[in-house]
Amino acid sequence: MPRAQKRDTFVCAGVDREPPENLLFVQPWVYRWGLLFEYSITAYRVGDIDGSLGACDRLLSMPDLPDAHRRQTLTNRDFAEQWQATRSASWAPPPDWRRGPYLGDNNCSTCHA
Repeated sequence: MPRAQKRDTFVCAGVDREPPENLLFVQPWVYRWGLLFEYSITAYRVGDIDGSLGACDRLLSMPDLPDAHRRQTLTNRDFAEQWQATRSASWAPPPDWRRGPYLGDNNCSTCHA
């Protein structure tokens, strides 16, 4: 089973799940936003940038998200956006080092075949 699929299996077991009836040792915030917050971080760490951004957006839409976690979610979202931008940025391939500085100049037949 791929790593992302294993992670999704565990996340689906907790995220968007109703808290248990017996609240003796259960904190409701864990089910409300805590597991989703952890998911946003875990998704980023394993390279699921779209999953991380989606989780961050869901968290930021929650009016009852505590201020400290809201600030951290904004920071986490910035990291994910930066990674996504660098991943999707266009880049030129490196020059062909075997041909030296005459890459565009085919007149140097003495040192380049």
